[in-house]
Amino acid sequence: MNRWPHRWGDPWGDPWGDPWGDPWGDPWGDPWGDPWGDPWGDPWGDPWGDDGRAYRLIDCPSNVLTRSIFAAIQFKPHRSSFRPRKESTMSPQYSDFAKMIDHSLLHPTTDQQTLEQGIALALAYDVASVCLMPYYLARCAELLAGSTVQASTTIGFPHGGHTTSMKVKETEQAIKDGGQEFDMVVNQSKVLSGDWTYVTAEIKAVTEAVHAANQKVKVIFENCYLEDTHKIKLCEICSELNVDWVKTSTGYGTGGATLEDLRLMRQHSADHVQVKAAGGVRDRETLIKVREIGVTRVGTSKSQPLLDSVREALGLEKIQFDGAGPSEGY
Repeated sequence: MNRWPHRWGDPWGDPWGDPWGDPWGDPWGDPWGDPWGDPWGDPWGDPWGDDGRAYRLIDCPSNVLTRSIFAAIQFKPHRSSFRPRKESTMSPQYSDFAKMIDHSLLHPTTDQQTLEQGIALALAYDVASVCLMPYYLARCAELLAGSTVQASTTIGFPHGGHTTSMKVKETEQAIKDGGQEFDMVVNQSKVLSGDWTYVTAEIKAVTEAVHAANQKVKVIFENCYLEDTHKIKLCEICSELNVDWVKTSTGYGTGGATLEDLRLMRQHSADHVQVKAAGGVRDRETLIKVREIGVTRVGTSKSQPLLDSVREALGLEKIQFDGAGPSEGY
């Protein structure tokens, strides 16, 4: 007995049909067509079809001789992860801007009370990180524990003239103190001297120490002292070494971030390297402009007025925080 009879039988010949068809073809074709499709086709159907259905052949009981039994099984097809992702068309929200901000508490005259207030402000506004003097990092990490605000500090700050071994030791101590992000200043003398072997080795040493602890590093160029050729070379080195950010400035040089420098750095850095602006981003309009360039972090000591203006533009209630912030710095 043929277990899989033709669904209609064969009124012109074999009542059991031929499930495999005629390998030599039928010169007359099938005058009736096939209203039910091919029972042997694709057992899963087309999961991306319009109605989202797939079909499975159900085994026929042995006593059924004249037709096969089919069951349609409704299911929601799995959408594979390789399918292109649509870009979001939603307007930026408050958190998109707040999580660009590294709240800076680096001015050397900042006292401990102001440091405490600055950390509290960063928590209130839910910024990306607090970047402060190394001696207060452990306390900062303690206060930020359990929040989404990162504890960060500087390495070789602000002139970058420390020896490589000293920068590595600073990094190791900062990791022990709970640091999560580290803003390292390159040796500007070596950069201007064109000693790229030294510069590369130093950035590599600090980056490896940071990444070994599963933390992140930002490399500060101090662009105000450099030519474009220096900036481009540093972007290329940082891309090869897989640093996390390239950063324009310390905020304590003769100038801060410019839109031209930010475009240059974004253009010459690999996609996996982010760009941070420091100095000069003091209002919402400039924050929007640097974001459009592709900047993902902004270092500023003016986080409160900056984010207040963002919230006002978005129609959000002002955050109530009466702690005093630093009066100087970028």
